[in-house]
Amino acid sequence: MFSLLQWNMKGCVPNSLDMAEVEALITQVMKKELRAIAWFGALLGVIMGVANTVAGAVF
Repeated sequence: MFSLLQWNMKGCVPNSLDMAEVEALITQVMKKELRAIAWFGALLGVIMGVANTVAGAVF
């Protein structure tokens, strides 16, 4: 990624990517990672719900 960037007095600017491409790339990565986080949260919720139900039935 750093090879695609050029540093100048204004900061870091893309060398060969236009803003639409950068935005699409970031959106794609965010969508993938947020989906994984959401599924992990759902799995944790199911595990805690089952554990709570079992604990309530036992005690």
